[in-house]
Amino acid sequence: MLRSLAFLALAATAAHAQTVTLAHVDAEVWGTSQTVRGTVDGAPSGILHVGGQAISFEAPDGTFDVPVTLGEGMTPIVACAGGACSDTLRYTLGYRLRPEVALDATVSGAALTFAARVLDAPGGGPLAFDWREDPTNPAPLGLAVATDSTATAVLPDGAPPGEYTVEVVVTDPDGDARRARTFVTVGPDGAVVPFDIETDHAAWIDRAVLYEITPRLWANQLNGKLEHVTARIPEFVDLGVDTIWLQPIFPTANGQQAYDVTDYFEVWDRLGTKADLRALVDAAHAAGLRVILDVVPNHTSISHPYAQQAIAEGDRSYYAGFYQSETDDAPYSENYTVMDVGEATFLSYFWDDLVLLDYGNDDVERFMIEATRYWVEEFDVDGFRFDAVWGVVARDPGFAARWRLALKRVKPDLLLLGETKVTDPASFGPFDVAYDWQDDRTYISKW
Repeated sequence: MLRSLAFLALAATAAHAQTVTLAHVDAEVWGTSQTVRGTVDGAPSGILHVGGQAISFEAPDGTFDVPVTLGEGMTPIVACAGGACSDTLRYTLGYRLRPEVALDATVSGAALTFAARVLDAPGGGPLAFDWREDPTNPAPLGLAVATDSTATAVLPDGAPPGEYTVEVVVTDPDGDARRARTFVTVGPDGAVVPFDIETDHAAWIDRAVLYEITPRLWANQLNGKLEHVTARIPEFVDLGVDTIWLQPIFPTANGQQAYDVTDYFEVWDRLGTKADLRALVDAAHAAGLRVILDVVPNHTSISHPYAQQAIAEGDRSYYAGFYQSETDDAPYSENYTVMDVGEATFLSYFWDDLVLLDYGNDDVERFMIEATRYWVEEFDVDGFRFDAVWGVVARDPGFAARWRLALKRVKPDLLLLGETKVTDPASFGPFDVAYDWQDDRTYISKW
């Protein structure tokens, strides 16, 4: 009897001795650098298994914080200490790891030099450089590769005025690639000027005529689709329009003008499919028109899966840090509404279902850059109108300039149209065009 009691006591002690718990739940994440947190009961140290890597950690007070580096796709994470292991945490990187490249042009008389600067090569290994000149250039450049990362050309005598675009595609050993473009402009007087990515814009923007469309209401009906817009392209040409501006085409919670986005990487099925969008852009380009998308960087819908996980899980959610939860003294902060919803706290400016993203979080910045580059790289859209971006500029004044660089490295002739104070040089600067409803800095978009 005594032996049986002793055995049961030892078994109970062993069962209680080691318990390992990770602090977060599964998530799609937007940075390769993450911190895995957890608790250990009954052991001072342990091993964190991150994919195929084992990382030792100390937990003298029963907690641990371990910086980890994620690769592409899903990374399983398990913490073990003593004889116990945690449940598996699954972090899935939301974007492909590709080279980051900038392309610069310098001019000396008629001689042009193009230099590719590799800003990041997350795949490692030697990179391949594929140089091309745009076949729509006013005249052939005769581009010549000088080294892997540089190319040269000489403008022909009497080169026609216009923009001469060069592209480099940089590919890593895994086959992941990203393009970078730039151009030089030949003026009517023969002067040659390289594109300045921070301040310049393509000439077409100066004379652009935009036609704004709410796709769901297009063609005088409540079930408008992208294909209906495509069918009317000849009429745009006859009207003198050269740019189609589509209000948000992304999935939406309320189904109105779609500024309450629930997925930045999909087309709202009520409007059609990605194939329909590609057909629209291709048809517009064939007719000499451009297409810009309305993107919503200031907030997501509270029905976005990220916000919903924060509501359900609180601090256990990766997305608890994705949304602004504390007030500050940024411009327009007097308009904040603070809302406690479930386990999360959100801020909004005007409608409670539009919750503010936190641009103090680097992963939020990467999320929005990748969301917009996706539509440029995969669908060749020609620019963006940035909804309520005055709020983003107010909370993080530097982000818009970094965003501009990331987009214009890929396609320098994009039109970047900001809904922000055109009377304020600080907020207007990163955008090619800006507007707002009134010039009063205390007034936000309430029409």
